[in-house]
Amino acid sequence: IESKEGIAKAREIVAEPAVAQVFVGYGTLGGVFRGDPAGREAAAATILAACKEYKKPCGFPTNTPAEMEQRMGEGWTVHI
Repeated sequence: IESKEGIAKAREIVAEPAVAQVFVGYGTLGGVFRGDPAGREAAAATILAACKEYKKPCGFPTNTPAEMEQRMGEGWTVHI
């Protein structure tokens, strides 16, 4: 999910039975929320909340072991 439209429909997307796992397009969201890092994080949190609600694996692109640990602590379960 990497657009404002996708974020607005995150629960619908994640709830689909055919969706096995979800990835946040965090890099792309940097452009969508240019100059608004809090908005970018809130968008990611919205996606993660939907994944938790529907018990679906949720992916986040991590770049370092420390970032992976941070995101795992938040509940992200797939790291690319």
